[in-house]
Amino acid sequence: MVKKQKEDKQLQQDAAEFQDLQEKYEDAVKQLGEKKLEIHVLRDLVKKPANNCQVIVYWL
Repeated sequence: MVKKQKEDKQLQQDAAEFQDLQEKYEDAVKQLGEKKLEIHVLRDLVKKPANNCQVIVYWL
């Protein structure tokens, strides 16, 4: 009976840890997507003529 209670408690802890890790993973994926978008925008700005420097400075 005690073993069953320990297993149940461990299962609850594992489920809570899994939920926490899943949230952290989703946040990391979101941040990665935002970073990729930022890099894409910056690369596009660098390719444009020098008269767009005001836009680059403002954006940063």
